Amino acid sequence: MIKEFISGYREKTYEKMNKAEEKILEMKGVILYNELSRERGTVTIDDNSFKEMAFFQKLQFLKRILPNLRRCRNIQSKSVESLIENPGHPKTIADKAFIASLEKEAKLMGVNAVGYVKVPRGSIFKNRGILYENAIILTMEMDKEKIGKAPSFDTMDNVIKTYADLGEMANEIASSLRKNGYGAHASPALGGLVFYPALAEKAGMGVRGRHGLLISPGCGPRQRIAAVFTSIENLPVSADNSHEWIRDFCKNCGRCIKKCPPGAIYETPVKMANEEIRFVDGEKCLQYFSKNYGCSVCIKECPFNTVGYDNIKAGHDRKNRASSKDKT
Repeated sequence: MIKEFISGYREKTYEKMNKAEEKILEMKGVILYNELSRERGTVTIDDNSFKEMAFFQKLQFLKRILPNLRRCRNIQSKSVESLIENPGHPKTIADKAFIASLEKEAKLMGVNAVGYVKVPRGSIFKNRGILYENAIILTMEMDKEKIGKAPSFDTMDNVIKTYADLGEMANEIASSLRKNGYGAHASPALGGLVFYPALAEKAGMGVRGRHGLLISPGCGPRQRIAAVFTSIENLPVSADNSHEWIRDFCKNCGRCIKKCPPGAIYETPVKMANEEIRFVDGEKCLQYFSKNYGCSVCIKECPFNTVGYDNIKAGHDRKNRASSKDKT
């Protein structure tokens, strides 16, 4: 009985979220996906996960995870319904002081890092649209101890909670922008309208590892990502990325490939027609993900999670200095 209730509620939640997003396609000035856009994978939890849960875990699912799924649904609805609050003639220029205050507000909420990027249409998911090409990218750290238990109920609980918390923050940032005369369109962490890891990398916030996840200072791969699209045309977008060294480390590591339970991570990433790189067989990943508490094993096993970004960076720098001395 519990399983049937959870399964039905889950399906209704995703159906409502999809319907909310589809309303955007009918809005004036919407920027649509193009022929190079990818399909968005559906993040869900398979009934098999419920079969594996102890009875007390099923009760905890009702108490802890379903409320956060409900939050995610409401957040998604609000992100669309609040678009009518955008000013008729939104401002397009923001000074440095305003950007700094916005970043401070985000950090006080619990956002880990903030980045800026112009969104290529090919980064918008198929059958989706956004109202502005200028994006503020937000990340939020997941709990290291709970990620360390992956795949588990506690891990799944933390992942869904982080989705919900960051989604609310994206809506709050959008609301703050509107109050200051700017147009804003929040794209919550769960689902999302664009391919977040590539955009966060383009924003210089980190680099994608061989598992396809963003690796960044502070939390390594242990984060979720959201965005707020805005009318601000002079966001401090930078073409520089100080984290490119991560690629060299990952090239010689490959731990995520070895440890991936379904073998979904490509040994050699696949280059797509739109110059995008695919690191993971999405079908293999999502099948296992949905049946095993949202998996997260690649995050758990990544050295940037276990050893830490700063420690690995220090070792990488020492190695480079030693190599330079040998050459001289």
